[in-house]
Amino acid sequence: RPAEKGQAPTAPACLLVEMDFIAEKESLNQLTVTRGDTVAPLKAEARGDQWWLWACVVDRPNDLGWLPADCIDQAAADNAIAYLWEAWDLQGGRLASFWNRLRLACVDRALNAELQAADAENRAREAEQRAQRAQKKVADLEKLSQKLTQALERKEDASELDGLRQKALFAEQRAHQSERLLQVVESQQVDETMKCKKLAMALEESCQREQVAKAEVQELHKKIEQELPKELFNRLKARDQVLKDIYPALHDVVRDLTDRNLRAECTPNTTRKLPILALRWSQENINSHLQFSDGRSIFFALDQLLRKHREPDDWYNDRHRRQDQPDVILYQGGFYVVTANRRLAVLSMFQALNRDRKVEVTCNIWSLDVPRWNERFFCTEEKPPWWIKQRCGLGIEVGAKRNAVAQHKGSSLFYLQETAFYMIENLLQGTAGLSIFRDLVQLAVYTRTSVKDECQLLRVFDNKTLYDVCGR
Repeated sequence: RPAEKGQAPTAPACLLVEMDFIAEKESLNQLTVTRGDTVAPLKAEARGDQWWLWACVVDRPNDLGWLPADCIDQAAADNAIAYLWEAWDLQGGRLASFWNRLRLACVDRALNAELQAADAENRAREAEQRAQRAQKKVADLEKLSQKLTQALERKEDASELDGLRQKALFAEQRAHQSERLLQVVESQQVDETMKCKKLAMALEESCQREQVAKAEVQELHKKIEQELPKELFNRLKARDQVLKDIYPALHDVVRDLTDRNLRAECTPNTTRKLPILALRWSQENINSHLQFSDGRSIFFALDQLLRKHREPDDWYNDRHRRQDQPDVILYQGGFYVVTANRRLAVLSMFQALNRDRKVEVTCNIWSLDVPRWNERFFCTEEKPPWWIKQRCGLGIEVGAKRNAVAQHKGSSLFYLQETAFYMIENLLQGTAGLSIFRDLVQLAVYTRTSVKDECQLLRVFDNKTLYDVCGR
């Protein structure tokens, strides 16, 4: 505590403590300092590999005569650091020269500050002059703006006149355009009237033709009545009425084939709707399991048609991702289906259950002149296959495969218990549960037939069948 002992600081500089230092216990020569404290170095002493600094703590260095570091220029600060260690030996000559240099540096900074103040005053005067010039310019601009506003007010009247002129010109242009449109509309109206006259004339001609046709039909009926025996004529008329009553769909198809001449309307390389009752099969039989190529049963498709979940034209090719329409060949007056024999079977069953209306399907009509369809339709190039001569495509059989039954996705539709047994066996293949299942459940013959025995599930430990358990 040098201040309490009347000692003045003799060191050329104060140092800031950068790290905390805690004095050892029972030590009288060490100080405990913290980061941010200020100490005045007195001397340095080497003890072994360490350097020890003799210093005293300074509470307020500014009050005791030290200057802050920013009051000393860089050169003076470097000199102060250079002479610091030499000043600790308290030799008067070097220390005095150091303090003289510090004072000269302070005077130099003061002179620099005065020069900077003078420069600042000069800059302030120049700024005032610039402000005065700017005010003059602002006043001149205000005068110019007033003059411009007056000139614009004068020009507004002229601009209004120009706007009115432009509007008048635009109105004239619109008038010319409307006149042209009226002329076009009048010409179109004339064309439409001419077309209407032509249509009216065509309608009159068609009505006349219809009347002539009706007259011819009446004459033919009279001739038929005269030529045919009355009993035969009445019998044919009664048959036609009976057919119309019990099978309206077939009656409509017969009229289409005879009166409308449906065969003449169908040309190759076209697509149109054809009645199911007019189509014929082009194969001897269909799949023995009554399945489509994707494994679905034809009865499943029939069920969808009956429940209105599918329309007669809703057939899709999963391979090509497109709608699959039947391909039809016109041969000897008959419509033969080449690529949809199983679909024709389903639609024929659906038509049989809907006798009140004819069922139609969209078909692609092809010619036998195309080699692809000629090869698919004929068995040989010289003569047609035998089934055309025998059945004329009006009937279809099921493939003759031994023990074949109707299936859906490879499973029998009618032998359900046997199917369930084998499905569970396949599911448990390779597991320990297979032997357990066979010990618990077996298949027992329920009915023996000449074609295929009907089996049922039997519980081994009490010999009860599924019907016994369910109470049937």
